[in-house]
Amino acid sequence: ATKYFELDMEKNEEQWQQLKQVWWKKKPHLIVLGLSFICIFSFVIWLMQDDEKPSDSLLPAHPTQPTSHTTPAVKSFATPIKQTPAASLQNNMVAVKENETKKVSTEVQTETAKPVTKAPIVEKPKPVRKVEVKAKPIVKKKLVPVREKDILERVSYKMRRQYGGKVDVLKAHEFHGASHRYFEDLPVTKKKTFFTSFKKGGVRLYFYEAVHLKAIVIEQASVQGALFDGDRIKLEVQDEHFKWHTVLNLTKHDISKPMRIDEKSLPSSIKSVRIRLTSSSPMILGPIRLLE
Repeated sequence: ATKYFELDMEKNEEQWQQLKQVWWKKKPHLIVLGLSFICIFSFVIWLMQDDEKPSDSLLPAHPTQPTSHTTPAVKSFATPIKQTPAASLQNNMVAVKENETKKVSTEVQTETAKPVTKAPIVEKPKPVRKVEVKAKPIVKKKLVPVREKDILERVSYKMRRQYGGKVDVLKAHEFHGASHRYFEDLPVTKKKTFFTSFKKGGVRLYFYEAVHLKAIVIEQASVQGALFDGDRIKLEVQDEHFKWHTVLNLTKHDISKPMRIDEKSLPSSIKSVRIRLTSSSPMILGPIRLLE
């Protein structure tokens, strides 16, 4: 056991020597850092000690005490000079004048020292010029009435009066700018009686081909103030299928002002136009216009 213990002790010492050598070889920078830290710490302590010492410049200056050999200083007092009352008055007057001149000079200086403030320049507002907007005159366009064309100016036709035979279409007639007087042999009836007689008449216009009319205007179909009781004005049109359509039937009054029959009341195609009259007095018919 002792042998083994001694062997272990030797091994431990060898290991310890090896560790020392390794620590000193491998970590020399730790030693350098430790030494530098110690140097810095000592330098800081030295600086603090120098700061705590009072400087000579900050120490208060102590007055030197007089020694026993020094003699006290003798104070000299100014002796007042006696003046006469007249001289004192003159001196007072001079002092008052000097004070007044000083006051005046200070007042002048204060007056001159004051900055001169210029009054602000007020700009006068410029007069606003009123721009007169001249209204342009409104030019009214004259509406030119559209002249409706008479269909008889361009189509061929023929015309016949009842109990009167054919009508010359080359001359003016009731369908083309003229009027015709019907029942000329009847007296002007003002009052209806038992013996009042009525007559029938009329006119018919034939187109060779069916036409389309926008309106029929009857300018006049009047008994001119005579009795119209029992009288009749009847306007009929025939379509292309030869069927008659009544578009006007008056029994209460005659036509003294133009009367217009619009396109809505007319068939689309017209082959013939006729007017039937019943009257107890002479009647003027026309002109009648057929418009396209």
